[in-house]
Amino acid sequence: MTRADLLALDTDALVALANRGLVKRAARELDAGAVPTLSTDADGTVRGRFPDGVEVVFPVGAGLDTASCTCPATGVCRHRIGLVLAYQRETEPAESGPAEEWSPGSIDDETLRQVLGARTVTAARRRRTAGYYAHVHRDTPAPCVELATCTVRFLVPGELGYAHTDAVGPDHDEAIVLAVWAFREADEHAPGEREVRLDLGGPEETPDDTPEPSAAPPDHGSERRRSGAAAPSGEARPGDAGVGESGGEPGSLDAAVAESGGWTGAPEGGETGPGGVAGVGGAVGPRDAGGAEGDVGPGAGPGGGIPVHAGMESAAELATELLAEGAMHAGPVLGAALRRMRRTVGEQGLHWPAGALDDLTEQLDAYAARGARYAAERYAELLTELHARRRAAAAGGLRSQILGAGEPGRTPLRRVRLVSLGCRVGGTVDERVADVFLAHAGEGTVLVLRRRWDVPPEEQPTGHELTRRRVAGTSLGALAVANLVSESASRSASRVVHIAQGRVAKTTVMPVGDAWSRLPEPVMVRDLAAASRALEELPPRLIRPRVAAEHVRVVEVAEVRQVGYHPGDQRLDAVIADAAGGTATVAAEYRAHCPGALDALAAALGDGPRLITGFLRRGRGALLIDPIAVLGAGGITVPDLAPGEGDGELAVQMPTARDRLDTALEAALTAFAEIAHRGLRHATPGVHRRIEEAAAELRRVGLTATADTATAFLTACRTGDADAMTRTWVDVQLRLITTAELR
Repeated sequence: MTRADLLALDTDALVALANRGLVKRAARELDAGAVPTLSTDADGTVRGRFPDGVEVVFPVGAGLDTASCTCPATGVCRHRIGLVLAYQRETEPAESGPAEEWSPGSIDDETLRQVLGARTVTAARRRRTAGYYAHVHRDTPAPCVELATCTVRFLVPGELGYAHTDAVGPDHDEAIVLAVWAFREADEHAPGEREVRLDLGGPEETPDDTPEPSAAPPDHGSERRRSGAAAPSGEARPGDAGVGESGGEPGSLDAAVAESGGWTGAPEGGETGPGGVAGVGGAVGPRDAGGAEGDVGPGAGPGGGIPVHAGMESAAELATELLAEGAMHAGPVLGAALRRMRRTVGEQGLHWPAGALDDLTEQLDAYAARGARYAAERYAELLTELHARRRAAAAGGLRSQILGAGEPGRTPLRRVRLVSLGCRVGGTVDERVADVFLAHAGEGTVLVLRRRWDVPPEEQPTGHELTRRRVAGTSLGALAVANLVSESASRSASRVVHIAQGRVAKTTVMPVGDAWSRLPEPVMVRDLAAASRALEELPPRLIRPRVAAEHVRVVEVAEVRQVGYHPGDQRLDAVIADAAGGTATVAAEYRAHCPGALDALAAALGDGPRLITGFLRRGRGALLIDPIAVLGAGGITVPDLAPGEGDGELAVQMPTARDRLDTALEAALTAFAEIAHRGLRHATPGVHRRIEEAAAELRRVGLTATADTATAFLTACRTGDADAMTRTWVDVQLRLITTAELR
């Protein structure tokens, strides 16, 4: 009997299940003559005895971690890998045609019980009842599912013993069950899609032995919306009716937004059921030319009858009260209510609203203390976010993405290898924050290791002076350009990683070497045009999962075409190009606590950079990169940690005229943020005049629907209708924020 599972374990699969060093060592020992004597039992069990007396037994269905070995090593050892390699060398694979594509969804629940245990399946069913998000990938070397706190890869067709995930303990087996169910639903509803985004389960689903999809099978167009894939050219996409129906003129930017997968609303009667992405779009804006309200009644979506989580309702009601009073007049009573709401929402597992409430608390605390962290625009955006998430959930969007409902707060990881992409230093007069960005090559994601330090006013350390601070057992400067291997790591649903310190826990830090160039997509970006399109197709960030380092990427650079400094904005810009000629602008602004950053960045860009890590976003009508680190001929430069006083000579670039659209959006956002700062009940005639002027300018640049919504807000203010004031303020904020994002 030939063991097809052992033959299917290629080098990449073995590295994923163990590590590259162990695989290389096992291969070297075989080449040196330490070859085991192999035998195969009638039931297919493979046995091997090594020259040193160690015996390894691989029963049918066993994986590397469940096979037995008599050596003293714990976990996967070189003998088990050596047996697999020796078996592959001695066994002639049967001739076959091209490998057939298989789906983990073909694994039934009885097999799950037999391999992983009935208790695991029962625990996973409870998780499904709470609801969870899954991103199914079929176009990777091995089928995989990205869950909120880990990624599951199925390395060998039909064999659960070789399903790989970094989660440990009960979370490991439970994640495999959830991934199988995700593939099963994707096979049913979107069999032709290479990537499928799903919201599974939820309280409305009655679990049984064969989980049913979370909504009735939709039509072909709804299937595509459910999967989160872009619609083919010429086919209407979610929200296409949105801005245009609200009064966008042909050729205006409002109409262009709608044509690009608009964000403001599904057509009347066009909402999908739970899990439909169109519901997300339909939840966040006015839906018709007559100014029909884009909000929804408590507990019901515009399609009628989709309940909103009670915690989300209460959070939105508190946001309404904070908007009415404003940051200027939100006293200690509202502050205490905000903290209680944060605890309540967090206990209910609504991670994303809880994060927004956390940030709101920080904003109010900063304002009360006259701290530099307070910003009226940020305060207004957080209030808008809470309303947007409530509307999107009521409209039947992907609730795990919108609310983070049902996701574990923290998941421990097995031995994990992370590649540092650099460090970003932020802070205020009383604290410093360092974010080290760590790419998880196995999962294709980026995690964040965050450290905060309180600083006295008289010290004010720079980013360079923080390089000697200890983080994860080493210095911040070393960690920012290192490979980190840890057996004591855990990650949150928001992709923040925690490294436990202890006598038993092990964490190793090594130089990063050329690890950046080996990172997989989507972390590695070689096509700038494709990266820009991917950003355009995302839902608005106000209702996306609140994950750290969401768009931190490694960008391959073929050419630096231009570098220049804008003295007025204190910003360094550089135009880079990829191998196909696609371009992006690297833009970095001066920050007082990192005075040497721009000088170091200019030098690195002039040194023939090969790779740049940074935050990707759209702005000024182009793809922008906020740089974190640069790899060039002289090694890796992390600008935020660079020495210097910022007194270097930079080539000055001629200033360009500001885009009227950007100016109009900025003026409107500032005016509506002033409303949130002062409070709806305390807004002055002067602020109302600024909004009138902003609405007129929005109309002049083609944003007619947004201008109409701003005018509707002023009308509500004149009539004194508190509900209409809140609703229209949120409507116009949603339009402004999302239009600025799509720029």
